[in-house]
Amino acid sequence: MKLKRYILFITTCIVLSGMTSCFQDLDQDPAFDYPPEYVPEYSPLKIFLPFDNNDKNMSNYRYSMTSINESYADGYIGKTFQGSDGAYIIATPPASLTDTIINLKSFTYSFWINSPRNEAVQGILSIAKKDHSRGYLELYFENNNNGNQAYIKGFLRTLAENGTVKETWIDVGSVQPEGSSRVENVWNKWTHLAFRYNGVTSTFSIFRDGEAVLLNRVLGGGTFGPLVFDPKFCDGKIILGAFAAIAGQSTGKQDAWVVNSKTMSGQYDQIRFYNQALSDNQIKALYTNKE
Repeated sequence: MKLKRYILFITTCIVLSGMTSCFQDLDQDPAFDYPPEYVPEYSPLKIFLPFDNNDKNMSNYRYSMTSINESYADGYIGKTFQGSDGAYIIATPPASLTDTIINLKSFTYSFWINSPRNEAVQGILSIAKKDHSRGYLELYFENNNNGNQAYIKGFLRTLAENGTVKETWIDVGSVQPEGSSRVENVWNKWTHLAFRYNGVTSTFSIFRDGEAVLLNRVLGGGTFGPLVFDPKFCDGKIILGAFAAIAGQSTGKQDAWVVNSKTMSGQYDQIRFYNQALSDNQIKALYTNKE
């Protein structure tokens, strides 16, 4: 009888000791301190690269930035990205933003540039279409400019009002009533360029030093609609300073003129990418405030 009581006593002590140990583990130092999920305060500014911290994105959003052949120099404001043949940046959105970029309907893209006149086609901005060297969204410097003139061209893929997918080139020549994509007085000095597409009004604009040089060119009679991306062929990456194909983001059909293009040369600074069409005054303020 005494033996049974002794065994019961020992067993109870072991159980209580184990429970105490478990509770102590829960209060151990350091505690289980998992970081909270990062939820940024909303801002239309998705990418902001002032280059004072190399290629770190200074907006609220945690893009993964990958710089190829990167180098930096003293720029217009602090440090700047030194463009060269084969130098560009890939901005990969965090998982929480991938769908946002794929559902991008409008955009504004701006930067400061100090570059000699381009002698070859140079990519400015690209969002890839994986099965083709030409992306869903392209902006680039064409090579048949002259003097101090930049000949800017673009390509957009949009969803029209009737539900059909449309594609168009932004190339309006040198003299047309609706404006020109040949922008004067750009090269060999610090120049602020901004590009805007408004998916609500189907209009495309180009600004130089805060002033519109191509203002609200209407596409498709005003029915061209918002930008459209197929998630099967787009992962939301944004290529800065090159065509997507040059950055290895396309394995599909390769157009020779894209494959033979160059990356953006010279220096560029204060890159900003917004997921909305900024107003004329907002774009002018970027120039005035040296942003």
